[in-house]
Amino acid sequence: MKKIITILLMILLVGCATAKKDIKDLSIVVPSGAPSLAFYNETRNDNFNTSDAASILPELKSDSGSDIIVIDTVNGIKALNAGANYKLAATITFGNFYIASTGLDSDGVMNDGDYIVLFSQNATPDLLFHSIYENGLDSNIHYVSAVSDAATCLIKGINISDENRQADEEPYVDYVMIAEPALSMALGKNDNTSVYANIQDLYEELSRSSGEYPIMQASLFVSNRLDNEQVDEYLAKLENSINDLLKNPELFKGTLGNIPNEEVKEIFGVPNMNIATEVLTENSINLGFKKAYDYKEAIDRYIAIYGMENTSEEIYYK
Repeated sequence: MKKIITILLMILLVGCATAKKDIKDLSIVVPSGAPSLAFYNETRNDNFNTSDAASILPELKSDSGSDIIVIDTVNGIKALNAGANYKLAATITFGNFYIASTGLDSDGVMNDGDYIVLFSQNATPDLLFHSIYENGLDSNIHYVSAVSDAATCLIKGINISDENRQADEEPYVDYVMIAEPALSMALGKNDNTSVYANIQDLYEELSRSSGEYPIMQASLFVSNRLDNEQVDEYLAKLENSINDLLKNPELFKGTLGNIPNEEVKEIFGVPNMNIATEVLTENSINLGFKKAYDYKEAIDRYIAIYGMENTSEEIYYK
């Protein structure tokens, strides 16, 4: 009898040791904004959170971080190169940057000397702009801190933060580099504004020799604590959710229900449900799903603008 009990206890212990989380119980953290829209099905998941990138990065560097982490590809790869206990599994946003015109430029062509506003100096928007235009437009470039400041410049047609302006003149702006969904919001507030250039299209034109080389902007990283079955199941679920959403953007409203706009803004970083649906309908945020390892060359081309070397195959989930 004792032998039977011992065997039963051993079976129970082995069962407990091998028990694993259902994918619905995986902990997930995502930056608010474009990447978070991919997770519209997770809003009722208590283990799902959105945050700012600065708060997410330490999780990626921690052994006790979330099971699934989304962050910008560049900082994610840097963390993996430094030994983070995660793998790069997929990329889900492929650039949401645009050049917008205020309508104030007399010839309607962005030339050197036109007043051009960029945001986030020495970061992604700045590096992308200069990877395309190099230094040919630098004589009258002005930087603002955040995309919200760029949106204000586009709406007002002036850069009130320009410290070099004379007291008796307004610094009129001709062109603004901006990102979605701030672009859609700004265009709706000034009828004279328009999209001048799609940065994603220009980047691909320059980088394409053979194959497909999109901007590999925000990526999904999976903890090494998870086994392949869990990861594969979750990735398949997410890919299907994203494809369904792009085919039918009304799913966003349908899934979330009548939650207040304040909550939509808090979770997803978009002003309201209508703006979220608009950017999904046009897919101007370039939401999608690509397995990272299949696009290693595109990732290497993208991180090269940051002065980074090609990635090692060891950092990828395969």
